[in-house]
Amino acid sequence: MRPAQSNRSSQFLRYAGLAFFVLALLYGVVIHFTNPVVPEDDGFISYRYAANLAAGKGLVYNPGEHVFGASNPLYVFWLALVGSEARSNSLPDLAVRLNVIFWLAAAVGTFFLLRRLICSVALAALFAGLVFMRNDLLYASLAGMESFLFVALLVWSLWALSARRPVLSALLAGLSVMVRPEGVLPCAVVLAGWLAGSKPQATSRKRQTVLLLAGLLGPGIIWAVFAFAYYGSPVYQSIVAKARPLYPLPFGHALVRIVRHLELWATSGLAPYWSRAAGMLPPVRTIVTLLVLALAGTGFGLRRRLLRLRRSAALPALVLFILLVLFYFITNPLVFDWYYPVLEVLWFAVLIAGIMWLASWLRHRSRAAGVALAGLLIAFFAYSAIAPPLVRLSSGAGITDLDIESDDVRMRIAAYQEAAEWLNQTVPPGWTVAGPEIGALGFYYHGRILDACALVSPEATRFLPVPAAQRNGPEAGAISRELVRAEHPDVVATMPGFAYRSLYDDEWFQTNYVPVKQFDLPYELWGSKTVDVFFRRDHVRVEE
Repeated sequence: MRPAQSNRSSQFLRYAGLAFFVLALLYGVVIHFTNPVVPEDDGFISYRYAANLAAGKGLVYNPGEHVFGASNPLYVFWLALVGSEARSNSLPDLAVRLNVIFWLAAAVGTFFLLRRLICSVALAALFAGLVFMRNDLLYASLAGMESFLFVALLVWSLWALSARRPVLSALLAGLSVMVRPEGVLPCAVVLAGWLAGSKPQATSRKRQTVLLLAGLLGPGIIWAVFAFAYYGSPVYQSIVAKARPLYPLPFGHALVRIVRHLELWATSGLAPYWSRAAGMLPPVRTIVTLLVLALAGTGFGLRRRLLRLRRSAALPALVLFILLVLFYFITNPLVFDWYYPVLEVLWFAVLIAGIMWLASWLRHRSRAAGVALAGLLIAFFAYSAIAPPLVRLSSGAGITDLDIESDDVRMRIAAYQEAAEWLNQTVPPGWTVAGPEIGALGFYYHGRILDACALVSPEATRFLPVPAAQRNGPEAGAISRELVRAEHPDVVATMPGFAYRSLYDDEWFQTNYVPVKQFDLPYELWGSKTVDVFFRRDHVRVEE
């Protein structure tokens, strides 16, 4: 092929890749604005903090109680800002719809990061578009959580580090600390990457060091000073509660869940995990995952030896991914769905880089082998990204309809909202409502909430962990009978699955509380069909 023809062909592929990336972004935007608003229940905790801040009641969950029970102050500030500027829209609607901003920022940041990794605009655009078209990432963005703000900050921080912009990288990593506690890990990676990089002259190095440390530490220090003055501690109450532990999980529980997701991601091109086939042949999934890892690892080995890996973004991305997995392994939290996007994006970035490096190495020795490996990788991502919308289209459903309203876990918020709105019309403003889930219930109820999981209620901390005899498994956030006896709340609102071992068979509870109302769940969930509301016996006249 002549040089001119080669240049035209290369230019065509570049524009084709960018065009596909733009179409993928438009597809994601349409999904964010056409699907129903059904956030994760935990998201409503942040919404209540933001709503109170926007209303001038302070950065509090219960007005007058200076406790910070979320773990994402930057996201709360964002919600408070948009909530105060768009008062005609509900905060859950704004959170879900405007998450498209962070999803877009994460997608574009991943494109720039991949471009640094594989040195091809066309392939970087193609892979970034296919990754962010995936059902699970779009579904996670529609959860109304802080996940993609965290992802965006991390991928742009890694890009800035590889682009020799350490101060910008440090600032983005420092801000990530205020989105999730795990943000301390990218701060460590950025600091190590800067120290291992080229050394500027002494005069400029001193100035750069000051700016870099200010970026890394500044946001955390500002928060710590404010939190000491306002709350008495910079440590989130949610971290205190989870450290009790809130969920007494067996050793390695978090790691097992993450490994299972890694297997699903590694095999989704063969048997997408959204299909029934995903549950078949676990050994095959494990073997394929190990094969994919071996291919990527080989590519890393070749790149490290031949192309001085420390000058690219690949090593920081790989180290950050490993650190995040180790963090979850050591802390062993209950890993919720909104924890996964950052792991998934980093996982795919590392795999794409390693396998494409191997394909490039093979192409110089056997063009057919290199092209075949690159083609298989593209086919893997294309199938897992494009098959779901095509299936929806062929079945008569909307191509952008993610069918969120069939999600039994998310849809429980409808029953909690109904219960809260009924309470607003039924009970006096001063009544305290206790419950093991205080997301939608707490956001829509206008009075005081007592959180049985202690995320926003420090007085509940001493009752954690709830004894095993009172809970339906270690993953269940049960409500403690000792807490109810000690605090004697006016109302208890709970799904039976969180209370039938602790309260429903307790003689004291039956004597002092009366069931007054049940609200049907859209789907049976965790052995529960309703949200049950109990009044203190001396309050039953209110119902009458």
